[in-house]
Amino acid sequence: MLINKKNKTAEVAIAFMAEYHGTGVSGKAIKLLCKVSKKIGIDTLYLNFKVTNNRAGGFYKKNGFIQINYSELNQKYGIENDNSGKGYEWMINELDKN
Repeated sequence: MLINKKNKTAEVAIAFMAEYHGTGVSGKAIKLLCKVSKKIGIDTLYLNFKVTNNRAGGFYKKNGFIQINYSELNQKYGIENDNSGKGYEWMINELDKN
């Protein structure tokens, strides 16, 4: 987790071994991550993944994340990232709305 205290955001990177897919472990982990993030003063989590990873997109959407384009993310939160180019999907979770 890369925390930006100034704008109360955090970039997260999450990976689960294939053997845990579909077991509910990842859903519990993301809910815990959101809960702890709120507790330490983070308002928004954001992440990216390759557009070809449909499973990730569905998982994050199911767990409160919404799609955002990179330029909007940058404009709204001042986020700059090397994965801003084509081929990546960006999502945010505004924790106060969940």
